[in-house]
Amino acid sequence: MANITQILFNFQEVAVLFLQKQDIHEGHWGLYLEFGFQGTNLTLPPAGNLCPAAVTYVTKIGIQRFPESNSLTVDAAAINPAPVELLRKPTLQ
Repeated sequence: MANITQILFNFQEVAVLFLQKQDIHEGHWGLYLEFGFQGTNLTLPPAGNLCPAAVTYVTKIGIQRFPESNSLTVDAAAINPAPVELLRKPTLQ
């Protein structure tokens, strides 16, 4: 078997996993990323010139509800339907 070193998911696949983990059964949901921003100075090769730069990094990842479907969302009712409760017959006493 090959040594797998990377497994990739698209935005919708990640949203599906989060919806299933949180047991959400309704609404249009999409991936949510919160970013941080930091200024710094970088030394660039080959001359070693110092240049101002910006670094963007992910601080949080989650899901958020959208008012309507779009190319980033999944429908929770379709991918994670609510469980059907079994109808119980009344017991005789």
